[in-house]
Amino acid sequence: MNRVNNTNQTGSSPAKSSFYNYLPVWLTVFVILIVPLSGGGFTTPQDTGFVPPSTWQMWLQMPAIAAVCLPVSIAMLVFAIQEWRAPREVGAAPFIGTSAALLLLWAIVSAFRSPALYLSLNALCGLTVALAAAAIVSRSCYNRGLLVTIACAFVLAGGIEGIIGVREYLVMFHDGVNYYRIFGTFVNPDFLAGYLLLTVPITMAMFVNSKERIVKLLVGVALVFQISAVMLSGSRAGIGVLIVETVLWVAICWAVGTLKSFKRQIAGVCALAIAAAIPSALPLRARAVKPVQPVKQRVAHSLPSKPTGPVTASRSLLFREYTWKGTVRLAEHNPIVGAGIGTFSQTYPKYAITAYTAHAHNSLLQWAAETGLPGALFLSLLMAAVAAFCANVLRLWRSSLLSPDPEPSSEFHALCIEPSILLAALSAALVGSTMKTFIDSDWYITATLITLASVAGLAVGLAREMQPLATMEPRRLPRWLPTGITILALVLLVRGYQVGSAQWNRAKGASLYTQRDPDAAQYYLAAAHDDPLNPNYWLEAAEMDQATGNVIAQRQHLLRAVATASTGKTWYRLGQFYVQQNEPRLAENAFREALARDPHNLQTLHQIADVYLSEGNVAQASNTFIKMTKLEHEPYGTVRAIADQVVEVEYAYAHAGLADILSSQGHYNEAAAEYGHAAATLELYWKWRNQPSELVLMTPQRRDSAYDLLQHVLTGWQTALKRIGAPASQISDLAALAKQITAQHNQDAQKALGSTGQ
Repeated sequence: MNRVNNTNQTGSSPAKSSFYNYLPVWLTVFVILIVPLSGGGFTTPQDTGFVPPSTWQMWLQMPAIAAVCLPVSIAMLVFAIQEWRAPREVGAAPFIGTSAALLLLWAIVSAFRSPALYLSLNALCGLTVALAAAAIVSRSCYNRGLLVTIACAFVLAGGIEGIIGVREYLVMFHDGVNYYRIFGTFVNPDFLAGYLLLTVPITMAMFVNSKERIVKLLVGVALVFQISAVMLSGSRAGIGVLIVETVLWVAICWAVGTLKSFKRQIAGVCALAIAAAIPSALPLRARAVKPVQPVKQRVAHSLPSKPTGPVTASRSLLFREYTWKGTVRLAEHNPIVGAGIGTFSQTYPKYAITAYTAHAHNSLLQWAAETGLPGALFLSLLMAAVAAFCANVLRLWRSSLLSPDPEPSSEFHALCIEPSILLAALSAALVGSTMKTFIDSDWYITATLITLASVAGLAVGLAREMQPLATMEPRRLPRWLPTGITILALVLLVRGYQVGSAQWNRAKGASLYTQRDPDAAQYYLAAAHDDPLNPNYWLEAAEMDQATGNVIAQRQHLLRAVATASTGKTWYRLGQFYVQQNEPRLAENAFREALARDPHNLQTLHQIADVYLSEGNVAQASNTFIKMTKLEHEPYGTVRAIADQVVEVEYAYAHAGLADILSSQGHYNEAAAEYGHAAATLELYWKWRNQPSELVLMTPQRRDSAYDLLQHVLTGWQTALKRIGAPASQISDLAALAKQITAQHNQDAQKALGSTGQ
């Protein structure tokens, strides 16, 4: 058996290949390069509201899934036409194609259960793009030049992402932030690490495999930046998995028998990786060594019990545990078809134990919840089929190397001397990503999903090229398959246009909104019409209607949002509208609908409690406030994924509401205690009000409301203390504190006016 196939060169000669043979591959390579820059988040674009893109990264990420739908759909159309006109016989990979088809089919079935169709369509687009990229890459590996080009694309994409991440850290380091965790172009550092886990092993293999010194130098530079970025992300799981997959890569090379011939090169690349990792470990050292000091809250000594207040320590592992339990509950209630692909953020809150999270921190578990147990089974079968296929080829490769009478080998490619080293790296990357995704939903990130699928496609294609006689007999695609590919490509084109056009109009509307241009409303409405399935655009159009005083249009757009996606958010916004229009019955019904989908949402509980009070239903309002205060002491309020010094002021509203009710009923001792609990939370917020996390989350209106509430609490507290005969010094201290906070609030207002030039 030949170690390297020298006979199967069909289409490898440029003279025999037209431009259209190469176009699908080059478009896929283009997607591999740009997807980390534009797809560092989930398939549904981040809701930016009225904030226009202001940096090159924001502009690149603005189109989201649309940025990859267009080139991949064109690649699919060209590929389908070529396969229809001149079918190419390629060795089949057992069970892989069938598992992928079943996976996509079941995901489509699950979308019929979706409560938010726009989320499911975007997720289906991401899955289709990923599977299409994998298929194109796999079937293009008959040409070794294209095969190596695809491998180099992973190296370049990872290197660019590493450079962006290292630059980000250096900027923060220059500003005095030594323990900063980099994000790169991803929504959080853990997802950045999850992406780079796919590119680092490939980069190491290409460094070992290359004969060209200049290529080896460039690949080495890319590796240094990638390793540095993984370390600077501060992802403990990512760094741990990186070590595991590096060891696994070396172990596979040893098991195959290629380690002996390349031991100096492999040792050199491992030494280079360690040299890059050591100076970049500062954020990791901070997380591992730097203790989190509990925050001491200032409370009055006369309180009968010490308020718990917000938790400020990170409890990431415990948060994951509770999230997994809640996701299991979601999956148990939707065992067959699931809750709908891509809808975790909307369907999980009903079963949540802790506060809101956008993903399950476990891709397989989240997939089971969204597409049911069959969907999880098909995904597992697909990954197992790829692993088994690659493992079998590596086993045969080892047998050929250890044969007593081996046939002479030939060089595979100038940039890939020994293909088994690259296949071992691809296999290690797939195993590492699988390990990491058990504690993070990495595969739900567009860039990671498409890169993962492309890596799997490259592994299958390389394995098939290494051992063509070990695969199934070469065969053509069925005649009906190009038609199916064409239909999927057209769906991608339509959905990509909808998302991209809507995002473009939203960006133009946001730009005009910051300039107070009344024409901004037209662009937000145009975005809603471009992507009518996305309720966020209708909600934003309703906000513009509110600004212009068009109540009729505002009502219509809010009802359209609810009809488009019956989620907790859309019902909550409709309830707010009914409150503004003094329609308490309709508001109560809307908030009840919102709570049916998100029963622990503090903002909704607060709003419905206020509605109860407006209706004179004090008992219901009191029960709702009590429910909120209980949540404060349960995992929902005490377990957080991160500790960003973000204070949940809704708990203060609950305590203040209870205190007002108790005070009106003459229970001044209990009222004083509740005012004390509210004051403890609000004082902590006031202390951190100018922290970056609070400035991002708290709008000027909410900041003013928090200030008004704090003044109300301090006033009510003084009244309650007077009623129970508290010392005059304590009451005067509270009065002095109220004056101090008023002065600080006025200073904040003056700074805000100065920063806006008013």
